[in-house]
Amino acid sequence: MHRLREAEMEKLFIKGHLQPNADISAKNIESFLKQLSAVCKMQIFFGPVVKTPDYYDEDTFKRLGNRKPRDVNAVIMWTDSGVQMYIFPEKDNWITIDIYSCKKFDKNDALKFIIRYFDFENDVQYATQTADSFSQWITYKK
Repeated sequence: MHRLREAEMEKLFIKGHLQPNADISAKNIESFLKQLSAVCKMQIFFGPVVKTPDYYDEDTFKRLGNRKPRDVNAVIMWTDSGVQMYIFPEKDNWITIDIYSCKKFDKNDALKFIIRYFDFENDVQYATQTADSFSQWITYKK
């Protein structure tokens, strides 16, 4: 039972590996996050902010000990929520995407869009959470 003082909570977690040839460029990740915002019917508040091995600022370079990032870090803030994602090219393109919202969104539409957008291997799993429930990891069947 929700108390009036609590916001709605909807979460979608996705994990798996992208194909070796997947486009993990900053430009593609920025496009993905903007399109995902439309799919989830969310208003962009800030971002997207993307750091990739091919796109980063001088401060990032310095914070990393004068080396470029080895992974992809991306975030977008929505009015009532946001998305963070990580891709690790040195770990066979391991990817995690976390969508957190304080208002309802269609998790199935978001999941289908994400699977269609990226070139995943067959190990994609997802889990959902609300204020009242949390699913186990579910293997996505293409």
